[in-house]
Amino acid sequence: MKKRLFFIILILACQLSIAYASSIQVDAPRERMKDPLDELSFINTRISAVTIDMYGYLGWFSDDRDIIARGAEDNINRLENILQDLEKLDVPEELRPIKELETSMGGGLIKAYTGILDKSAGTLRAEFIAVQDKQKALSDKLEAAYGKYGWLKELPEEYDPVMSELPLLKSDADREIYLRALDLIRSNEYEDSYAMLLTLREKYAGTDFEPCVNLKISDCLISADSEIKNARGEDSVSEGIEILSEIIDSGRYSPVLFESFYRWRTITQYHQYGMSNMSDIPNDLYNKKRWELVHLIKKHVEDNPNDIWAKGQVDYLVHLHNITRGGPMGNHNLIDWGILYSNVEPKNPEI
Repeated sequence: MKKRLFFIILILACQLSIAYASSIQVDAPRERMKDPLDELSFINTRISAVTIDMYGYLGWFSDDRDIIARGAEDNINRLENILQDLEKLDVPEELRPIKELETSMGGGLIKAYTGILDKSAGTLRAEFIAVQDKQKALSDKLEAAYGKYGWLKELPEEYDPVMSELPLLKSDADREIYLRALDLIRSNEYEDSYAMLLTLREKYAGTDFEPCVNLKISDCLISADSEIKNARGEDSVSEGIEILSEIIDSGRYSPVLFESFYRWRTITQYHQYGMSNMSDIPNDLYNKKRWELVHLIKKHVEDNPNDIWAKGQVDYLVHLHNITRGGPMGNHNLIDWGILYSNVEPKNPEI
């Protein structure tokens, strides 16, 4: 499970996604560094969301000057708001180079987007390359900081998150049923798994295990759309999305918050917004919910500092890539959908 969240990055033509990499030498305690480091990482994610939208205007609406002009104005405003938040952020001395690079990168993008229609291709290319250079340096410093202060490295190699769910079950018999249901999902036997999971959900309604079983029920509903839909006479995908929304909107800690968010974002994009490079991709909406969950889990960690999977969930959420454009078959949510709802491996995002 302890892998590397991969980032699909397109830069020239105006898409700048944010990656993570390394080179800070510091002695400060991890806990003092973790929150401002996560804040800086989230600023990076927000900047990336802006560039992904601008890439849409330049890459697929390049003949419509009005659309490009409106897009540039909107994204300049977004960047200015991000930089205002960044300016207010107090960071330790060791993290100031990261903050300075983000400030410079945001300013460089504003410069590139300002008067974009009046610039030659050569001028625009040079401005984006200058931002790209800053991004590379920023990526190196971020990865170094997470290598030193991140929580994810506390997880054992190949850690299985199900291990954090099993203690929430009351008996060995229930554990056997649950593990059997998971095996059936892996074998694409969704209807049989669904029936077993419904029994567990009824037994564990209102308990901390309920979100765990509900997540797996959503998998069955979404992955076996036609079969369960015909049996129940309902739109199973919509029900699956609703279940995921309930988990991430509950305001309660659960060991399945990261996976529920990742699946909710992927299937919402797939069914509500689309998978083409021209589709609307509301990364700002997704990131707002992502950040709410980060804070929720951190509150749990305050009371449970030895919960290594809770800490892992924070880092997985912080590092999860935005949905980007530029794939040969559409936007990169196609890849996420393939990982989560098909037999494509790996089943977990890499980090």
